Amino acid sequence: MPKVRAVVVRSAEAGLGFAEKHGYPILVKSAFSLQWSATAEDSGELVRLVEEGLRLSPIGEVSVEKAQVA
Repeated sequence: MPKVRAVVVRSAEAGLGFAEKHGYPILVKSAFSLQWSATAEDSGELVRLVEEGLRLSPIGEVSVEKAQVA
Protein backbone atom coordinates (compact mmCIF):
# COMPACT_ATOMS: atom_id res chain seq x y z
CA MET A 1 0.00 0.00 0.00
CA PRO A 2 1.47 3.40 -1.01
CA LYS A 3 2.12 6.04 1.65
CA VAL A 4 -0.07 9.11 1.61
CA ARG A 5 2.00 12.21 0.91
CA ALA A 6 0.68 15.35 2.60
CA VAL A 7 1.94 18.69 3.88
CA VAL A 8 0.47 21.71 5.60
CA VAL A 9 0.86 24.94 3.63
CA ARG A 10 0.22 28.64 4.27
CA SER A 11 0.32 29.84 0.65
CA ALA A 12 -0.79 28.87 -2.83
CA GLU A 13 2.86 28.91 -3.93
CA ALA A 14 3.72 26.21 -1.37
CA GLY A 15 0.79 24.12 -2.62
CA LEU A 16 2.02 24.48 -6.20
CA GLY A 17 5.49 23.35 -5.13
CA PHE A 18 4.00 20.21 -3.60
CA ALA A 19 1.96 19.52 -6.76
CA GLU A 20 5.02 19.94 -8.98
CA LYS A 21 6.79 17.26 -6.97
CA HIS A 22 3.88 14.80 -6.58
CA GLY A 23 1.55 15.48 -9.53
CA TYR A 24 -2.22 15.86 -9.75
CA PRO A 25 -4.92 15.36 -8.58
CA ILE A 26 -4.33 17.12 -5.25
CA LEU A 27 -6.72 16.97 -2.29
CA VAL A 28 -6.94 20.28 -0.40
CA LYS A 29 -8.35 20.22 3.15
CA SER A 30 -8.83 22.93 5.72
CA ALA A 31 -6.33 22.40 8.51
CA PHE A 32 -7.39 22.15 12.15
CA SER A 33 -11.16 21.91 11.63
CA LEU A 34 -11.23 19.48 8.64
CA GLN A 35 -14.68 20.80 7.75
CA TRP A 36 -13.87 21.55 4.11
CA SER A 37 -12.11 19.69 1.30
CA ALA A 38 -11.87 19.76 -2.49
CA THR A 39 -9.81 18.18 -5.26
CA ALA A 40 -7.68 20.13 -7.74
CA GLU A 41 -6.97 18.68 -11.17
CA ASP A 42 -4.63 21.46 -12.37
CA SER A 43 -2.56 24.42 -11.15
CA GLY A 44 -5.25 27.07 -11.65
CA GLU A 45 -7.77 25.07 -9.68
CA LEU A 46 -5.17 24.36 -6.97
CA VAL A 47 -4.40 28.05 -6.48
CA ARG A 48 -8.11 28.88 -6.23
CA LEU A 49 -8.79 26.05 -3.75
CA VAL A 50 -5.77 26.74 -1.54
CA GLU A 51 -6.66 30.43 -1.36
CA GLU A 52 -10.27 29.57 -0.50
CA GLY A 53 -9.15 27.06 2.14
CA LEU A 54 -6.76 29.57 3.68
CA ARG A 55 -9.55 32.12 3.87
CA LEU A 56 -11.79 29.58 5.67
CA SER A 57 -9.10 28.22 7.99
CA PRO A 58 -9.09 29.66 11.50
CA ILE A 59 -5.32 29.08 11.71
CA GLY A 60 -4.31 30.15 8.18
CA GLU A 61 -3.23 26.68 7.02
CA VAL A 62 -4.49 24.00 4.66
CA SER A 63 -3.37 20.44 4.10
CA VAL A 64 -2.50 19.36 0.56
CA GLU A 65 -1.99 15.75 -0.37
CA LYS A 66 -1.69 13.58 -3.43
CA ALA A 67 -5.18 12.24 -4.02
CA GLN A 68 -5.37 8.47 -4.21
CA VAL A 69 -6.87 7.42 -7.53
CA ALA A 70 -8.49 4.01 -7.65
